Amino acid sequence: MRPAFSPTHHFAFVDGLRGLAALAVLVFHYQHFFMPKAGEMPSADVIHGLPLYSIAYPFYNYGWIGVQIFWIISGFVFAHIYLRAPRMTAADFFLRRFARLYPLHFATLLAVAALQAISIRSTGHFQIYENNDAQHFLLHLFMASNWFQRGDWSFNGPIWSVSVEVLIYAVFFALIPFLTRRRFLRFLAAFSFVGLYGLGFKHVAIECAVCFFAGASLYTVAEWRGMRRRVIVAPVLVAALAVLAICMARMSDNKTVLLWAFAASAVTVFVCLDLLLSRRAKWLKRLGDISYPVYLLHVPVQIALLTAFDWGMPDRSMTTSAWFMLAFIVAIVLAALYTHRHFEMPMQKAIRAALSRTHAGEKVAA
Repeated sequence: MRPAFSPTHHFAFVDGLRGLAALAVLVFHYQHFFMPKAGEMPSADVIHGLPLYSIAYPFYNYGWIGVQIFWIISGFVFAHIYLRAPRMTAADFFLRRFARLYPLHFATLLAVAALQAISIRSTGHFQIYENNDAQHFLLHLFMASNWFQRGDWSFNGPIWSVSVEVLIYAVFFALIPFLTRRRFLRFLAAFSFVGLYGLGFKHVAIECAVCFFAGASLYTVAEWRGMRRRVIVAPVLVAALAVLAICMARMSDNKTVLLWAFAASAVTVFVCLDLLLSRRAKWLKRLGDISYPVYLLHVPVQIALLTAFDWGMPDRSMTTSAWFMLAFIVAIVLAALYTHRHFEMPMQKAIRAALSRTHAGEKVAA
């Protein structure tokens, strides 16, 4: 089977969904402003009184599903980029991941560490996450914060999903030669991790692997040349929408497999939209560009605001206002746009340039 997409093909709707997933997590975490203390989420009664709850309740209650959507999209994008490109070295692969993920993670880790130190000195307590000690800092420093445990929240908490995903990157890289030659192995990998989960291996890395390889499997279906035809895409889109509707109707059951189905069907819907309308939606790339900074910036900003509130300037009650909530979301989006353009991109270019110079030097020496 010849690939249907060129290496430069861009999945605009999938990128847009990644941005929407980040915004869903952002709204879900708005309830941090109403935590009684660090590590204790607000009660259901408090959540029902959050700003714009009648409209935004799916995000307040289930916005965390954006993480599963991230993982599936990662598998989809990695299959597109790495399962069709010439074989690269482990150093190339992981340094590219380092350039993409680590600079902003490191910057926000330092910011949160400083903000929590200010909070503990000025208010006597930490904000949002309570386990901000040297041990947890070292785990965060090596992006290993949730390799061994999930519930021990600390520093910039949302990085937990990236920490776990780094482990799956290693598994994916090791399997690249097999996944490239035998496409059915992409489906087998996804089903194998589902089986491990069903057998009782409940570590969050297994859940991440299920979603990641489901995304790689979805790409394998999407790249089939027949899927470029509307007569095939349309029924797939309708089926994905039906599954999405069923999952939304039963979301209160809160079953893991149901959540996987919801996330997978959501990504499938946007993949189908890409196959039908990708040329009309290039602007959605901006949403994808800001997904990582939105994800990592909002908690540091919340910690800063909560410290100011507890210090008595201004009053915390302003967070109950819909206008404050909307202003907070807009501010995070604008900060993410600025961060992507003036920090993420320059850092990625600098690291990759250094990598290129190193490789050039090695070739000359050889």
